[in-house]
Amino acid sequence: MRKSLLCLFFSCLIVSITYAQPCGVGSPSISNAVIYSSQDSCYATFDLTFSLKANAGNKLMGISLWMAKNYAKPAYAKVPDEDELINALGTIVINNNNAAITPQSLPVFATYPYVSSNKNKNVKILKTGSLVNRTFNATKDSFFFNISNIIVAVKRTDPNTCPVDLLSIKGDLWSSNAGSEGPNTPLQCVALGALSFSLGDPLITAAARNCTLPRSLNFTIATTSTTAITVTYDIFKDDNVLNAENELFFDPGTDTKVATSAQPITTLRASSPYTATNVSYTGADQTTSDGKSKFWVVVYYKPIIGPTAGQTYSVTKLTLDECVQTTPLPVKLVSFNAKRNKEKVLLTWQTAMEANNSGFDVQRKIGNEDWKTVAFVFSKAENGNSSAVQNYEYADVNLTKGVTQYRLRQVDIDTRYTLSEVRSVRGESQAAQLLVYPNPSTDGKVNLVFEDRSATHNISVSDMTGREIKQYRNITAGSLQIDGLNDGIYTLHITDINTAATTVQKIIVKKR
Repeated sequence: MRKSLLCLFFSCLIVSITYAQPCGVGSPSISNAVIYSSQDSCYATFDLTFSLKANAGNKLMGISLWMAKNYAKPAYAKVPDEDELINALGTIVINNNNAAITPQSLPVFATYPYVSSNKNKNVKILKTGSLVNRTFNATKDSFFFNISNIIVAVKRTDPNTCPVDLLSIKGDLWSSNAGSEGPNTPLQCVALGALSFSLGDPLITAAARNCTLPRSLNFTIATTSTTAITVTYDIFKDDNVLNAENELFFDPGTDTKVATSAQPITTLRASSPYTATNVSYTGADQTTSDGKSKFWVVVYYKPIIGPTAGQTYSVTKLTLDECVQTTPLPVKLVSFNAKRNKEKVLLTWQTAMEANNSGFDVQRKIGNEDWKTVAFVFSKAENGNSSAVQNYEYADVNLTKGVTQYRLRQVDIDTRYTLSEVRSVRGESQAAQLLVYPNPSTDGKVNLVFEDRSATHNISVSDMTGREIKQYRNITAGSLQIDGLNDGIYTLHITDINTAATTVQKIIVKKR
């Protein structure tokens, strides 16, 4: 379901100023960057991770972003005002008034908090994910913040292309040590131009794992530069913690560095990409815990010319492929299916081998609820052990009108467990050939799942006026996520290219 992403990580210089202290920003990164367009606008979406040295301040934190060519440094004698931010892509303000060192979910302001008598009411607030994740790294004495799904947009000037200037972004981080006192709120610290990066250059491609022990990684680094540039790389093992959008994210404070380049790569240019093969890493000889691990390839680059010159940043790519476990599994699950039949959902699964198996928890998840166990099905194998095929089924009474997700939690006799893949089924009110969820959406994202995974589809999204705002052509995957939707009612037209059959579906977006 996931789109092909341009993922970036950057670390930036902090400039001291006389009217506010430096913020102690370090290890900022950009992940999951995507460029897309509608009929009249171009968009960039990305996740931002950055760190701040721990202190008792930074109660409210602001991030203001510009296209690099439009960057105009505010005076920063106080919080920036609407005149200083008139050419900015937008601003994010985080409520960081929480000193706990345990992981936190912090709110972002839906409107600019520094408004008085209509002053600053026109400051543009960027759309982001619902909450900001914050973790603490004691070794680095720093808090790490992850803001998911930041959306910046510019109007099209050319009907056929997006402006290349959207690929170069520059921004400031600033904070106050108290709540809002209106437009004259004083600042505690400022980091001028600390958030500077270019989207998509360098670019990491073909990142994959070799599963023969000891395992290793392969990847290729490319650039658009016609002259040679210098880069280095690190490899981090992901800590398998999800952000507020329920996705993996690169966090240099909690992810573990397991490899680094032996020396700088100095010959990278457009005509000569660099390919790394069989890169070994710490823990590559593990047969179980390493097999399902995910890894971030991080490539560092410091431009010497252009609008982001002098600012080090890096691109990142997450390896999602897994290595098959080399030790015997307690249960070999051959198949697992879920299919609705009126008010019931029939779950069927088959095992080819069972060892020390107690049975299966049947779990379901509706909307944003937590996973719930609805039944336990005992193993048919004698004493939990069998080398013969075993067939299971369970009928779940389910009157839910929306999408329901199901999974199996296979439990060993010694209480250890393994989770199956997830299966989704439509609600009673949904078309048989298409799943659309969540509907209503509370975050501007809607998922489509096609029952016929071999079909090719064209999808268009229209707003309440009938204007087409998004279009997706020749979708061959079995699913698609539509994101970046504002509050409102939308109409989806989904056309099967092979049969010309068209499905029309209404969706509602109402953000919290």
